[in-house]
Amino acid sequence: MLRKQFWMLGMLLAVALVLTACPASSPAAPAEAPAPAQEAAAAPTEAPAAEEAPAAEAAADEGECAPATDGEYAGVDPRGQTIVWWHQHSGSREAGLMTLIEEFNSTNPCGITVDAQNQGGYDDIRNKVNASIGAGEQPAALLVGYQNDQAFYQLNDTLVDFDVFINDATWGLTEDEKADFYASFFSQSVHPVFDNQRLGFPPNRSMEVIYYNQTWLEELGFSGPPATPDEFKAMACAAAEANGDGTGGFILRDDASAVAAWTFAFGGDVLSEDGAQYLYNGPATVEAMTFLKGMLDEGCG
Repeated sequence: MLRKQFWMLGMLLAVALVLTACPASSPAAPAEAPAPAQEAAAAPTEAPAAEEAPAAEAAADEGECAPATDGEYAGVDPRGQTIVWWHQHSGSREAGLMTLIEEFNSTNPCGITVDAQNQGGYDDIRNKVNASIGAGEQPAALLVGYQNDQAFYQLNDTLVDFDVFINDATWGLTEDEKADFYASFFSQSVHPVFDNQRLGFPPNRSMEVIYYNQTWLEELGFSGPPATPDEFKAMACAAAEANGDGTGGFILRDDASAVAAWTFAFGGDVLSEDGAQYLYNGPATVEAMTFLKGMLDEGCG
């Protein structure tokens, strides 16, 4: 699945890269006046090379990577393109991704090269993209970012609507290929506030989970992990009290993913009902943050 996604994404981005990089075509220069007649030369023993050009050009424009002959991207050639990808992956995850990228680079018939560049964390990528935008420069062709990053970048018309490529008759995805993605993931980067432009493509998704030490929980008198916020607090407070040195308990986080997860835990959402804006001051979010602040005040976090 991941290999197929890399192939799809590589093809789409190569077309996008060429489209955005190509300047408007200039009018053809007028033909030069013919040179004065020279002394006759011996008749060539081979046909002039110019007569062979049409056949060579025809051969070059055949095959699965040849430029489309119709549609919005007719004439755009993805062959031999390099796509710079700014990402935040590290450690074993980066190693696994590099294996896939190296395989794609060495086997795709179009000669497309993905140049994966680790730029640090999400904040580092965000800062570098904003700096590029502020300087009037084009950032990398492919960026890692959350949906809120996409929306912020698009305030400056920085991103390309992926639907233009996904639905292209030549370079786009078939209905079966679209169905390979979970529908909720596939539509997650469609932004109603930007006329339903698709400003991202899902190479992967992550989720919030709880890691717990079953042995320690049993030593503290609990049989298993918490099922409610109150149970979670009781276990975290017991762990903090058992250590008695400021460790134990729960390590508080204030990033967007953590706030969203706690909002969900309290029965809310971080999007408005119409999906047009983020909502981080709803009742569930306020209740969740008050709960976590209480844990902190009691020494449990």
